[in-house]
Amino acid sequence: MKPKLILICHNQRDADDPKGCCHDKHAPLVYEKFRSELEKRNLAMVRLVPTGCLGPCADGVCVSIQPDDVYYGKVRAIDVAAILDEHVVGGRPVQRLILSDEALD
Repeated sequence: MKPKLILICHNQRDADDPKGCCHDKHAPLVYEKFRSELEKRNLAMVRLVPTGCLGPCADGVCVSIQPDDVYYGKVRAIDVAAILDEHVVGGRPVQRLILSDEALD
């Protein structure tokens, strides 16, 4: 398996900011689920990186898999196993979670 980076938006904004933020959409929970599942699967070639804003705030929690240049939106802890098993290990992005090009603009 090629090395991968999993970038998870942890951006936090003021509660009154109209864009919202991934942190308030449970990014820490998603991050922790990725961390525990990576450890459980012994995926040493994968690095988990909390980031600032990845852009599509309305579609958070946003996750990017690099170097594949795939961006996922509305990721929940329940989606982590599918992302790891289907995409990171299996090489097939999870279509139902992929952000549209419009969301990334």
